[in-house]
Amino acid sequence: MRRISSSLTSWYKRFGPWLWFGSLAVATLVTTIAAIRGQLDPRLAAIAPGMALVTWFYMCTFTFTMADEVWDAGDTLVIRNKGREMSVPVCRLLSARYSCIADPPRITLKFRLSALAEGHVEFIPKIVPRMFVFRAPPIAADLASRIAKEKAKRAALELLPGKNPAGVSPLDPTIS
Repeated sequence: MRRISSSLTSWYKRFGPWLWFGSLAVATLVTTIAAIRGQLDPRLAAIAPGMALVTWFYMCTFTFTMADEVWDAGDTLVIRNKGREMSVPVCRLLSARYSCIADPPRITLKFRLSALAEGHVEFIPKIVPRMFVFRAPPIAADLASRIAKEKAKRAALELLPGKNPAGVSPLDPTIS
């Protein structure tokens, strides 16, 4: 198994928020004391708590939802998050989308859980230094090509009537 997620995930999910909210707490304390002494307009003391509130909602939406670790085990991806582990076969992946505009850059994997349900997971890819930072990392390109191969394999199975027995979904990972 090889790790395809960044080792900096714990920084973004744990240490960075502590540093950020700790500095905002100090700023709130200093501005509140200055406002009580009359050295500062009391409305300015509300800026740091307002920033903390906005940042908290941003982090809950975009940062804390990312997976802790993603490992590539060949035909499956092993996803670990908050002490839980899930294996997703590559044949169940629907898309791998890379976003470099968000901070941190992330890959969003969309996969099929069952015939009626889909899921997604986001993680920070392991990024190697390269010249063009807006181009997807090799991990994203590799996942996209593997997904395309699986989709082509499923399409071929749907076209061959003898290879797709009645009642078996082409999304079934047991079909070879």
